[in-house]
Amino acid sequence: MGSQFVTGQIQLISITSLRPTTKPLRTGQKLSIYSVGPSQQTRTFRLLVSRSPPFCWRGDAAAEGVRCCPSSLELRLVLARIQFQMRRYADAANTIETLLAIAPQHAWAWYELGKISRNSYERLELADIAMEHAAELAQKDADTGLLVTVAQNFLYDLNFAKAAECYDQLLRADPAMRRNFVVSRQYATCLNACRRTAEAAEMIAAGLESCRSLAAVSTADAWQCSSARRRCF
Repeated sequence: MGSQFVTGQIQLISITSLRPTTKPLRTGQKLSIYSVGPSQQTRTFRLLVSRSPPFCWRGDAAAEGVRCCPSSLELRLVLARIQFQMRRYADAANTIETLLAIAPQHAWAWYELGKISRNSYERLELADIAMEHAAELAQKDADTGLLVTVAQNFLYDLNFAKAAECYDQLLRADPAMRRNFVVSRQYATCLNACRRTAEAAEMIAAGLESCRSLAAVSTADAWQCSSARRRCF
């Protein structure tokens, strides 16, 4: 059933996702995703994965995408994440390791490898190494989203020292993140656990100031909306 759904959706999406500039097909020529370019194939399979309801069908779609577009790092990453959600940890690890063999500097792949190693309980010693390497690459690429993600993972594992290091890297890469009240609260928790109490107090103060600013803006917006309604009547 799953394979039939994937096949049918491939045919449907490959037709609807083609650009209007695509050359008309010759008489009798079948329209297939396999007849378009690699970038179009990647977009089509990404759409297919998002449309497939159960994870097992999404896995089939992503696996077919990787088979058709072996150079697509994005589809390999998607496949590994689906395999992880299905608790197929060995398959997810193989997928990520293949991706890293192609692109050893892929920061998100290193993060996924750390997550898989942590949750599978098979290579726990690799988890922190992979996460730390992901943070290093993320700082180099100024990828604040990944730095926050890695920091939160260390925080949830109660590894406050490693989490604090990641938040340090985050604020060096983007000092404006200090005004993010979620980041400041989590960073303060790590600093306090590491007995860096003065720095923790500074982060708490920054977080409270950010909350006050957001509340003031929200109040002003509400007043403007209220005034607009009164003018309407």
